[in-house]
Formats: sequence, structure tokens, C-alpha cells
Amino acid sequence: MPSVLNKTAAPGFQANQMLVMVGWIGLIHFVVEAAIMGMLSGWDLSRRAVEVGLLDSTLLTIMSSPLIYMYVAKPFIKSAHEAEAALSRELLVQAEQAATLETALTRLTHSLELNEELRVRLQQANEKVAEINERTLQRIGADLHDGPAQLLTYALLRLGKFSPVIASKGGPSGAVELEYMRDALTDTLTEVRNISQGLSLPQLGSANLEESIALAVTMHQEQTGTKVYMSLRGLPDEASQAVKVCVYRVVQESLFNAYKHGGASEQKVAAFVDGQLVLEISDSGPGFDLQTCPTDGLGLTGMRARVEALGGTLTIHSSPGHGTRLSARIELENLCRMGVAHV
Repeated sequence: MPSVLNKTAAPGFQANQMLVMVGWIGLIHFVVEAAIMGMLSGWDLSRRAVEVGLLDSTLLTIMSSPLIYMYVAKPFIKSAHEAEAALSRELLVQAEQAATLETALTRLTHSLELNEELRVRLQQANEKVAEINERTLQRIGADLHDGPAQLLTYALLRLGKFSPVIASKGGPSGAVELEYMRDALTDTLTEVRNISQGLSLPQLGSANLEESIALAVTMHQEQTGTKVYMSLRGLPDEASQAVKVCVYRVVQESLFNAYKHGGASEQKVAAFVDGQLVLEISDSGPGFDLQTCPTDGLGLTGMRARVEALGGTLTIHSSPGHGTRLSARIELENLCRMGVAHV
């Protein structure tokens, strides 16, 4: 709006400036010419001399003013007007660019807000999936304990009643075969119970983060008879149930993998804070080549999904002959955020 007003008022304002400038030039010219005429006449102040001097000065001023205007004032004013018009155009272009940038910035801000909202929704959905998976695992564990495990126990009890009959009718070979069957059923029962116990999650509601990790390590040591070295320092006192469940499962699965594939050699669990919550599980087993060995197995995929559901990352470092190290990182701001409510 101000640029339009300036553009409208500019011609009249410039004309007035031009006339004033020409008038001042004419007055200065007149005074200088009068002084020169006075000097040439020896400062003869007689009436005739003054009249002649004034007449000559006036005529010279009148004759030279159009030339001054034409060749001095007019080009100058024209250049000033063109510069002002160019400046007005530039200001108009800049104003349009500023308006365009403001519109783009508004759209970008809106897009960022939508992206953040979508990110939060996606993370909440991932957490919900993790909660459902956790409930499913616990239900499977309970079903194994109450179903196959109980049936195997009953089968062992029933099998014991056949020992005298087989010993009397089948002889030594029958007794040996019966013992093989008993051992196989006993091993199967132990395996089913271990699987059931691994799937069922202990009560972590009252435990803090450090206690949750220690519980997973203790359970592994009791089940496998192996030694795990722990280094836990500076862990937050508060953590959501989702984080505790995630950490417990990652430790549990990683230690099992180290026991199964790494020979349980120097198993270590470390947890500390380094801008993020860092959880590392390592062993000095044979290791493997990340380029040739798949890392998308069910166990690793499940661990990665759990960590990423909390906005974290999970990486694996390994090479033949140098063991394996799994590292999970979770942002501190996500530790106490609402996650899995009940498991």
C-alpha cells in the first residue's frame, strides 16, 4: 500500500523539486552575474550602471535557465525517477518473494506438525504391537506349561508303572529301551519347561531398570549353568514398563544366542548412559561374517522391532574369531514415556 501512494505522488513532487532547483540555479546565476558586472564596471553604482547590470543579469539568467533545465536538471530528474521506479519494482518483487516464502514456511510447518503426529502414532502402534506380542508369548508359555509339560509329566509317571512288566517280559533289552524312552521324555519335558519359562515374563512392575537386567541375567545363569559378567552403572531410577520389558527380552534373547552359537564364552552384559541408554551384550565366541550370515532371524528381528518401537536402534558387531557384540540404544526422553501398560 505505501508503494502505491509513493508512486502516485511522485510526479508532482518531482516537478516541484525540479522548479525549486532551477529557481535556485537561476538565483545563484543572477547573483554571480551581478557581481561580475559590478566588478567589470569598477563598482559603478550609478543608476544607469545598476539598471544595465540588472538587465544583463536577468536576460542571461532567463536565457540560460532552459539550457540548465534541459541539459542538467532534466537528465538528473529522469535518472532519479528511473531509479525510484526500479527500486519500487525491486521492492514489489521482494514483497512477492517474501509472501511466497511465508506461504511455503507455513506449509512446511504444517507438514512437520503432521509428520510428527504421524511419527507419534506410528510409534504408539509399534508399542501396541509389542504389547500384543508380549501377551501372545506369555499365553504360549502358559499353554506349554499347562498342556504339553503336564502331559509329559503324566506320561513319565505312567511309564514308570510299566517297568516291572517290561523287565519280566522284555528282559534286559526291554529295560534298556524303557530307560531310553524315560530319558528322552525327561529331556523333552525339561526343554518344554525351559521354553515355557523363557516365554513367561517375570513380574517387572516394581523392579527398576537395573533390577530388570539383573533378573534376566540371573534367569539365564540358572537355566544354563553359565557365568555372565555384568557392568551396570548410572542407570535411571525410573523407566516405563515398555522399556523394562524391552531390555529384559533383549538381554534374554542375546544371552541365549551367545549360549547357543558362541559357546557361552565370556558372556558380558553392560548398561550405561551416554546421552542415550546403551545396552551391550557381548561374548568372545567364534563370531560370524555379517556379510554372509543372515541377521534377519526371528530372534534378532524381534529384538530389533522391540527397540525400534521405543524409537531406539539396534546394531550387531561381529567378525570371525572376534566374538559378537549386540548394542541397543534408546533415547532418554523415551524411558518414562507411556508404553506397554500391562504385560
